[in-house]
Amino acid sequence: MQRVRLMGWCSRTVSAMHLAVLAAAEGGLFAEHGLEVELVAATRAPDFSLSGFAARARAVAAGDADFALTAVVYLLAAQTEARGRLPVRFIATAHQRNPIAGVVREDSGLRSPGDLPGARAARWEMPWFSQEYAGALRYMGLEAPVIVDAQGFQRALGSGEVDVFPVWMDDTTPVWTSNMTFITTAPALAFA
Repeated sequence: MQRVRLMGWCSRTVSAMHLAVLAAAEGGLFAEHGLEVELVAATRAPDFSLSGFAARARAVAAGDADFALTAVVYLLAAQTEARGRLPVRFIATAHQRNPIAGVVREDSGLRSPGDLPGARAARWEMPWFSQEYAGALRYMGLEAPVIVDAQGFQRALGSGEVDVFPVWMDDTTPVWTSNMTFITTAPALAFA
């Protein structure tokens, strides 16, 4: 058996990004291929910037893990900082489409991507979510959102400061307890 260390996606939670790894570990797929996989905690991002989340790629380069669950954008940020000399590379993808979703108030009247053009979308502590959201709308041939700087989805949506709070679909757990709903912007998925 070859032993490898796999760093998780998030230091605070087990997101959907972990599901394939957990299923492979529990189902014996790794062992069938001669691998003993040790799951190691994700290196915590020092801040919510792209550079901060590039910490996982830097941790793999430093030998803290052999592999890491991360996003291409974080690896590219780390490579940019290292001028392309970081000794890590991207080897696989976990999904084919961006899992971006727009959280909206249940009483907003917004129900499908066609309702979203021109709506005020939050640029929050992790600003690239608004960029990914705007890109998803453009991909679908829809008008860009109006981007508004906002903090905290419950306050921003609850006060009416914004109409849409962009997040990944697997980060929507607080939505279900807050009288909010979400609209997926992934064309292959059904709408909420």
